[in-house]
Amino acid sequence: SFDTYVRHFIWTEGIKNISISNLDIDGNNTPPTTQYDGNFLGEGNQMGADGILLQNTKKITISFVDAHHMTHDGAQIQDFYTNPNDNTEPALTKLLMNDCNYDFYRRQGFSWTGGRYIRVNNCSFNTTG
Repeated sequence: SFDTYVRHFIWTEGIKNISISNLDIDGNNTPPTTQYDGNFLGEGNQMGADGILLQNTKKITISFVDAHHMTHDGAQIQDFYTNPNDNTEPALTKLLMNDCNYDFYRRQGFSWTGGRYIRVNNCSFNTTG
């Protein structure tokens, strides 16, 4: 059987020193396939793929990225403690995002679900679920 699953366009985990630039990411998720009216649909808004998903990734630069019509978030960063009982401060994430446009998402244009030192300059986040 042929199993289809929507995946993230860029997905990193546990790496350092990356640069993502000069991309047009089209998730090809347009109405009537989805809706962008602010309703929370559980299964509908929480499944799918991000344009960029960064997990425990450090020293990141994202520049001149246009990402649109993804089935989840435009970009999501999840930098978290590896041991929840460890009270030491994690290393700085250091995400720098410049001149990016994130439009038409079932959830958010940008989700910051953990991390330290996030800087976003001259970016837009429009028409999200």
